[in-house]
Amino acid sequence: MKINQITAALLSLGLISAANVAKADTQIVLTSNGQTYNVVYITGSTAARPNVFNAVTNGVFDQTPPTLQPTTASGSTSQYNAIGTIGGVNYIISADFTGSEAGLGALQHFTTDPTILQNPNTASSLPGYSSGTVYLPGTPNPSFINPNNTSQTAAAQADLSMADTSQAVSLTAPPAYTALKNWGIVGVVPFEWVKATNSAPDSSWTDLVNVTDPQLNFALGSVQAASFFTGNANDSDSVYLIGRNKGSGTRVNCMLDTLHGVTSAVNQYCAGNAAYNGSGAITNGSSSVTLKVAGGIVALGNDGFDSGSGVSGTLSMDVNGTTDTYGQIMTIGYLGISDGNTAAGNHATRLTLNGVPENDATVINGTYSFWGHEHLYSTPSPDSTVTTVAEQLVGANANSSPNQSLGSGSTAAGAIESKGGLGGNEVNTSTTQSTIIDPKAMAADKASGDAGYPSQI
Repeated sequence: MKINQITAALLSLGLISAANVAKADTQIVLTSNGQTYNVVYITGSTAARPNVFNAVTNGVFDQTPPTLQPTTASGSTSQYNAIGTIGGVNYIISADFTGSEAGLGALQHFTTDPTILQNPNTASSLPGYSSGTVYLPGTPNPSFINPNNTSQTAAAQADLSMADTSQAVSLTAPPAYTALKNWGIVGVVPFEWVKATNSAPDSSWTDLVNVTDPQLNFALGSVQAASFFTGNANDSDSVYLIGRNKGSGTRVNCMLDTLHGVTSAVNQYCAGNAAYNGSGAITNGSSSVTLKVAGGIVALGNDGFDSGSGVSGTLSMDVNGTTDTYGQIMTIGYLGISDGNTAAGNHATRLTLNGVPENDATVINGTYSFWGHEHLYSTPSPDSTVTTVAEQLVGANANSSPNQSLGSGSTAAGAIESKGGLGGNEVNTSTTQSTIIDPKAMAADKASGDAGYPSQI
């Protein structure tokens, strides 16, 4: 069944929710040309944004590039529409990337409300805070740009979601929640640990060059002295952790890698110039000021940033002059490579993990562990329009079995692999940090849910 044009118009104006409509081949009539377009809504991983954008704009539509809303959309844009034809049929791919866990939760809203809830009860000093338990941003439905009025957004039921881990380890894992359709692994997405810049470094800052998973397990639960990481009893600076909220696949990978536990609480922080945006997301203020000028450090408890840009923005702030009871403070955080590059460009410093630097070579050969499988998921029984877009992205013959999708036997051949800018095949992979690595390049794998450490394949 296709919803009628009146219903579609109400949806596009945000006057009704797609959750109240029998989901089928959603259609919208563009006022610019009067033609009808099939609309497919995609959400999920913020770490995969650049690669999905490259695939959508260079390998999915008949024409390259498709029409974009906004015209300035790029790989760092979370909300955009791509408009054109696929196989001669009019399509709009509408994106709102809110995080892997939030994306899986949004797909679950097809059958039931997900229980991905956040209670930021320790962040009441931030502007925009409202007490009580709330849905994470992007759940139960993401918010998409209205193609007939780009100044408006409206909630709609998601069709597809990128996810940095398997649903098997998600907050909406079966059997408590419906098993989603897994379109296969389209890449391997690495993450890294970074420390914020310090324009007047002391011994604590200088000595902290490496972190280990057991150390981070404790640091996720409470503030630790730098000496806990460095082994130097004189390194007394406190180390505060900057991270993501429960809607994030980056966070899930962090919880798995450190053995902290996906559902375990964390103790995270932000800068004092951050604020809640009215929709439950925390946004940074200016990252060009020092952390002291920004208002120092503020406790978030189990909450965190909705996007890696918040983490990179905080780690871009010079910590010099920011103190607590024990003296000067330090901030470290976990984030994807693209956001890590942003922080490094603002003089933050990458840390080695378990003595190993992050690069394509160490991920490929299994010596670096902080990475996950990048999946594409859909609702359990996608309609023909969703199937068309999914197959354009991953290839009609992509495998849902992780081991079949990694290594030389991979059959994934969709736009994400061919046009997504995947890494791993460079001449010198030891000097390259790709945002997503081609699954065909991998010589190591993890358990299907990313719950294990890499082993050779």
